[in-house]
Amino acid sequence: MKVAEMVRSPRRVDRHRGFRHHWTFVTLASLGLAGLGCGSASSHGGTLPQVEVQSPLSTTLSWFAAINAHNKALALAHFVPADRDMMEWSSWGPPFRHLRCRLGYVSASHATVDCAFDAIYDPATGMSGDSGWGIDLQRSRGGPWLIDSYGQG
Repeated sequence: MKVAEMVRSPRRVDRHRGFRHHWTFVTLASLGLAGLGCGSASSHGGTLPQVEVQSPLSTTLSWFAAINAHNKALALAHFVPADRDMMEWSSWGPPFRHLRCRLGYVSASHATVDCAFDAIYDPATGMSGDSGWGIDLQRSRGGPWLIDSYGQG
């Protein structure tokens, strides 16, 4: 079933420095992804898998791999629960190709990873030449690194 939805194109949001959200809205006639921000359960029909405790760089690469594999549950699990709605853009369009990521900043509870990839031109996902994103992650003591923001910027 196709559902027309308003979704946001990812734009980098740096919550730690107080920058404002900048979202571009596009109409997407594809997967209905309502309810993705629900705690540990999601609209995929079950609980989300656990994300491994690993480095911020490995967590980021794992997230991109989940997207490329169209594994919605695992992709969502890489986010802080309150920010899982950031995956609403995804219609599982073209894969991220030639992904290159490097660790930017890291502290005990926050990290940034910068990634570059082949430019993606896909109106269905709202991506018009995106070729890199910054990924912000946070970590609770002893827990996994989880994404709390990402996008261009």
